[in-house]
Amino acid sequence: MSIIGWWLASGSAANFIASMILTIATIWHPDYTPTNWQQWLVYTGLIWLAAALNILGSRWLPYFNKFIFLLSIGTLTATVIALFVTGRHHHAPASFIFADVTSQSGWSSQGFAFVLAISNAVYGFLGSDCGAHLCEEIANPSKNVPKVILYPLVMGLLTAFPFAAALLYSITDLTAVLNTATGLPLLEIYYQATGSYAAASALLALFAFCFFGCLVAVGAYLFSAASLYGLIFLGSTTAFSAMVNAAIMFLQTSCVIPQAILLYRGRSQVLPRRYFDLGKFGAVINGTAIAWVVFLDVVYCFPIFMPVTKENMSYVSVVCVGLVGFVIILWFTTKRGKFTGPSINVELMNERRLAALETELDVAGVPETGSIARSELKGSNATTSERE
Repeated sequence: MSIIGWWLASGSAANFIASMILTIATIWHPDYTPTNWQQWLVYTGLIWLAAALNILGSRWLPYFNKFIFLLSIGTLTATVIALFVTGRHHHAPASFIFADVTSQSGWSSQGFAFVLAISNAVYGFLGSDCGAHLCEEIANPSKNVPKVILYPLVMGLLTAFPFAAALLYSITDLTAVLNTATGLPLLEIYYQATGSYAAASALLALFAFCFFGCLVAVGAYLFSAASLYGLIFLGSTTAFSAMVNAAIMFLQTSCVIPQAILLYRGRSQVLPRRYFDLGKFGAVINGTAIAWVVFLDVVYCFPIFMPVTKENMSYVSVVCVGLVGFVIILWFTTKRGKFTGPSINVELMNERRLAALETELDVAGVPETGSIARSELKGSNATTSERE
C-alpha cells in the first residue's frame, strides 16, 4: 500500500506542476487552449526529469534539497508580503476571511462540506512519514525520528496559516476564482491581488518550482515513468484525479496499519524500551489515529459536488478496490512466503547505537564510571540486542 501510495503521489505532484506550467502559458498566449495530451507530455517530462535527478544527480541532491528549502521560505515570505501589500486597497473584509462559511458544493450539510474541504489538507502532510523510512540511516532514531515526523506538522501550521490568510485576503471576486478559465484558482487570486499577470505568473512559477522539489523527493520514479497510467489524461481527467487522490488513502492507511497491530497484540508485548514513549496515552493516540483514518477513507469516496453525475462522481473507491485486489491476487499467486526482509548487520547496528548512547550521555554530563543511569541504559540496550 505504501509503494502504491507513493507511486500515485508522484503522479499527482507531476500533474499539479504540469497544470501550473500550462496555465502560465495560457496567460501569455490567450489564444492557446491546453489539451489533455499536451498536459500528459509535460507530466511525463517532469516524471523523467525527477527520475534523472535521483539516478544521475544523486550526489547533488543534498544541495538541491537545501536550495529548495531556502527557496520555499523565500517564496512563502515574498508571496505573503506581496499579497498583503498590493491588495491593501482592495482586499476582502475580515468577515469573509474568518466568518464566511458559504458552500458552493451543492451538499445540503454545511458540516459535511467542511469535512470535505479540510480532508484535502492531508495532502500537504503526506511527507511526514519520511523520517520513518530513514530509521536505519539516522543516529539515535528513537529520539530523532519522532522529531523529524512532528516538527513538519508544527512548521506546516506556522506557514500555512499566513499563506491561506493572504490568499483569502486577496480575493475580490469569488465567482471569478471558482470559475477561472485556466482551471487554477491560485493564479486568479494572485492576479486579483497584484493586478498584473506578469507578477501573478512569477509567483506561480516560484510555487511550481518549489513543488517540483517535492516531486524530486517523492520516489517510485521508475514505476511512474515506465507505467502508462498517465495516459488516462487522454480519456478522463476526472478518473485520473481520482487515481492520484487515492494516494492519500493508501499512504495514510499504510501508516495506521502498524498502529492497529500494536493495539491488537498489545503495545507492551510488541514495543521495546525506547526514548520516545507515549506511556498511557499511547493506546488512546493509536486508537484515535485509526478511527480518524478510517473516517477519512470513507469521506474520500464521496463526490465533492452535488448533484452527482458521471462526470463529477468520485472514482476513488473503484481505484482503491482495483489496486488492493491486484495486490491481494499478486500476494497469493506469486509472493506469499517469499519475503525475507532486509539484510541487517545487527552487531554493527548495536555498536552504532551504543556509540550514539555514549555521545548522548557525555553531552548530558553523565560520568563515565559509577553511574547507575549509564549502566541501566547500556543494560536496556544489551537486552534489545539479545532479543534481536
